[in-house]
Amino acid sequence: MKNKILSLGLLLTLLAACETSPAPSSSSSAANSSSTVATSADDSTTPSSSADSSSLAESTSHSPTSSSATPDSSSATDSSSFSSSPDSASASSGPVESDLISALKESAAQEIAGNDSGTFRSEKNGFATSLSYTIYSSDKALIIDDASEEKIQYQKTGNDVERITLTKDSIDKEVILTKDENTDEERFEGYFSSFTYNDVSTISNLVLNYLTDFYFSNGSLSFSEADQIYTVSKKVEKEKADRFYDSVMSLKFHGGRLLSAHIDSKAYDKNGYDFDAHQLKDNAQKLNESLTLDSSLTYEARKETDENLIDESKYRVQSFTILTDHLHEGKYLYVGESIPLEVRVTAPAIYLPDAFSIEDDGLNPTGIISASKTGNAYTLTALAVGTTKLTVTSSLGKTASIDITEVPPTSIEIYSGALTELDPGQRAEYKVNIQPATVKDKTFKAEFTDPKMADYATLDLDTDNSKFILTAKKLSKEQSVTVKVTANGNTALTDQITVKIKAEEAVASGLASKMIGKTYAGGSYPKVELTFTDASTGTVSLTSVKNTYVFNWTVDDETKRITYTNVERTSGSNNNYYFVGTEASYDKKQEVLDDEATQISFISSSKNGLMKATLTVKA
Repeated sequence: MKNKILSLGLLLTLLAACETSPAPSSSSSAANSSSTVATSADDSTTPSSSADSSSLAESTSHSPTSSSATPDSSSATDSSSFSSSPDSASASSGPVESDLISALKESAAQEIAGNDSGTFRSEKNGFATSLSYTIYSSDKALIIDDASEEKIQYQKTGNDVERITLTKDSIDKEVILTKDENTDEERFEGYFSSFTYNDVSTISNLVLNYLTDFYFSNGSLSFSEADQIYTVSKKVEKEKADRFYDSVMSLKFHGGRLLSAHIDSKAYDKNGYDFDAHQLKDNAQKLNESLTLDSSLTYEARKETDENLIDESKYRVQSFTILTDHLHEGKYLYVGESIPLEVRVTAPAIYLPDAFSIEDDGLNPTGIISASKTGNAYTLTALAVGTTKLTVTSSLGKTASIDITEVPPTSIEIYSGALTELDPGQRAEYKVNIQPATVKDKTFKAEFTDPKMADYATLDLDTDNSKFILTAKKLSKEQSVTVKVTANGNTALTDQITVKIKAEEAVASGLASKMIGKTYAGGSYPKVELTFTDASTGTVSLTSVKNTYVFNWTVDDETKRITYTNVERTSGSNNNYYFVGTEASYDKKQEVLDDEATQISFISSSKNGLMKATLTVKA
């Protein structure tokens, strides 16, 4: 609709400019200008000039009014272009083309204050237009498309000129002009007048173009003194022409003002015209380029308002809901995530764009959500974990609310493929992944599942880079540590990894180097076999009772005494005999007799005491 009736002047100008004729012609007009250039079918030219101040009443003796002003002769077309009809006044005192042109030019120069309402209806080439317009004393102007009932309303509100466009399906309002400190008041009023139409000027210019165009140049002219009606008729009868035209124009003036205009121009194919009989044949077909135009204008009768004016209050937002389509499951966001905030208006069905404001309930003093605005669009961003209530308010104070929960992380995981065995002194980094990727709080806690594990390795945390670091200590015996990670944003989320810390391989020397790899055997009951596996570990078997043990050991080259530590039974269930170590609280040092023999002590419950067996290298 806006494009269709945005400028009635533009529409009328286009109608004037798109006429088709078998002879060369051209015309142009401006909706709010009285300068006109037009070339008639017989190549006569109407001068281009400012609007002639002479009115029809001042330029003919048949006018009921008079004035000392006279028409500018330079603005008149040769009167031979028109001839008086037989029932009009004589040629010497009757109307001539210059009278009509002067009248139209004066009408085209009318200020907007002189024109209050009007209608315009036309049809050409299958395109029909039916418009009515009204200018109000309340600084408003309204155009109605009578066929579709679509409206455009211009109004002055403070320093703004606004345009409201109402269709069957929508309504829109925009500011098209703003007066500021650099805008002159007179200039602003002139702009306002141009926006709110001067259709008396538009229609007068349009008629003036038609008058000097192919349709009516060289036509016959009659004039009625009683009501100042000009009637111009024309028939073009040329055998070589592709068309036959039968055109009539009727114009009504009063006091130099155009009151109405009627044009009926019928075009026929030349084969439908009998050039000998000078009449249409029975089979004559009217062509689409035929033109009909009717327009009427009223003056000095402006209304303050009427039922046709657009009442903005009927189209203000009365109720709406906040859309939750962009929220996960319609209610939550991830921390750090941003989404558009949208509302759906539920009443009225057609509504003007509104300005909405947004606020949350402020339950979290640090702020768990923010709302940024670009133009009329809001964007929500989740800042922290928590729950908030958003309230959106329209310009009329209508509100709608939703509860939004910003959820914590959904998972935490130590990356697969991480090292599960460390050599003594080895340092390894373990990456921790918290999902979803949009979570803002990706911090976590890392700790040993047993505080004693700190004896086997050191644990350092690097939350900035989402990782922790393990450094294995040097151990004489292999151990394991388990590290557990917990998301700070959701302590229910955990993961853990177990890492083996390998024992340090001792370098044997002296007496120990002679003992490594040897198996010593001896004793009667139980029989004993002892093996020093490497520089720090060994095994012992009480073979008769099927008990086996592992241990760590060291030997003193000077005293030739062996110290057994960390003795553990690995098999067997006979409790009558125990190898000395953690199961007894006596001296665990044993004498080494030489590199081929040693002694071992064990407890015999059945014999009530400590027993010793001398062991020699097993053959």
